[in-house]
Amino acid sequence: MLKTSRTGLALHPDGDEGHSVFRADLPGLKGATSTFDPIPVGTSAAQIYGALAVSVRAAGRDPRPRRFDLLIASVAVSLDLPLVTRNESDFSGIHPALQLLSVP
Repeated sequence: MLKTSRTGLALHPDGDEGHSVFRADLPGLKGATSTFDPIPVGTSAAQIYGALAVSVRAAGRDPRPRRFDLLIASVAVSLDLPLVTRNESDFSGIHPALQLLSVP
């Protein structure tokens, strides 16, 4: 099962070079990453992501604010996994193979 969650990442300066890096700011993210193995975004998921973005745009919606949701959905579809979400409407109808499990 793939699950969406509310986790935050913050951009922080990195040393003298002035580059920036992403750092997890929420303790929950650290707990999740130590409990679960991350699922990589493979070629199949990347192709599905493109199709999802086109589908969302064709439905008259902007895919940009939904890009992370679409990425999560594309991985779920590529691995034939159900996606657990509190916001079923964010994912409803974007891909025929996307299985949704709604939780309160």
